[in-house]
Amino acid sequence: MTEPTLTLEDTNLARIVFGEKDRHVDQIERALGIQVLVRGNQITFRGPPETCRLALRIVQELHDIVKRGYPLKAADVETSIRMLRQNPSQKLSDIFLDHIGVSTKHQFVTPKTLTQKIYADAIRKNDIVFSWGPAGTGKTYLAMAMAVSFLLDKQVDRIILTRPAVEAGRNWAFFRGIWRRKSTRTSVPSTTRFTT
Repeated sequence: MTEPTLTLEDTNLARIVFGEKDRHVDQIERALGIQVLVRGNQITFRGPPETCRLALRIVQELHDIVKRGYPLKAADVETSIRMLRQNPSQKLSDIFLDHIGVSTKHQFVTPKTLTQKIYADAIRKNDIVFSWGPAGTGKTYLAMAMAVSFLLDKQVDRIILTRPAVEAGRNWAFFRGIWRRKSTRTSVPSTTRFTT
C-alpha cells in the first residue's frame, strides 16, 4: 500500500477538480477501488501502488485541462478514468481541449473519447468519412458540429448529410440511428461529405 499525495496550488481550481462536495473524488474512489482523502487543496491516495499512480495521474490531467479553461463535469471524470485505464499513454488534453469551432450554450463541442477524437481528425483530413457503430455514440452529432464549423469558417460552401435508404416493402424499422430487421440489430454507417 502506498500513499502518494498531490497538492494543487490554486484552491479554486482544486475545488473544480475535486467537484462539488468532492463528487469527482468519490467517482475516482469508487471506480478504482482505492481510498482518497482530501484536505483543503491536498489529495492523498491509499491503495495498491499502480492504482494510486493512475488516480494521481487522472487528477493531474484533470487539473491541467481545468487550468486551461475546460468546464469539467462528472461525465468527463468518468470518461477520463475509462480512457486512462484503457490507454495509459493517452493525454486528456489532446481530447478534451480539441475544440470544434461551434458552441452550444456557451460551451464548445469537443470529442469525449479517443475514438471520437480519431473520428474528428479523420473528418478534418478527408473529404468523405464513413462511420458506423451503435446509436448514441456521437457519430452524427460530431459530424454535424464539424460541418457547421467548416461552413462558418468558409472552408466549405454547403453541407450534404446522407443516410442509408432502404427500399419500400422490406421488413425494416428505423430507431435512433439503428436499422433493425426482425429483432436482429446491426449498425449502419453514417456518411459525411463536405463540398468545397
